[in-house]
Amino acid sequence: MKLVTRSTCIAVYELLIQLPPIKAWNLPPSKDIIFVVRHLPDCFGMFEPEPHKITISSAKHAHLDTCIRTMAHEMIHLYLYDRRDPEWDKHTKRFLDAAAKVS
Repeated sequence: MKLVTRSTCIAVYELLIQLPPIKAWNLPPSKDIIFVVRHLPDCFGMFEPEPHKITISSAKHAHLDTCIRTMAHEMIHLYLYDRRDPEWDKHTKRFLDAAAKVS
């Protein structure tokens, strides 16, 4: 059974947007995000802003736990991008503060 599929990614995203603190961020619904699964041996996941796209690596995820963590990580980048943070793609103090609240 393949754990990481586009459907899994959508389900995880839908779960996380219902939970605090992400719920308060008012992120776009999953229908407005492109979800891609690729075999990326050197990367867990990535967020690309225009159009909003979250890619999750099938090479790095053998457990639901890591898939959820990666999705949450990419959602923080999305949150910062939507707030027009010029460093949305970096792991700045703002990113780390948001990550601490999510975890």
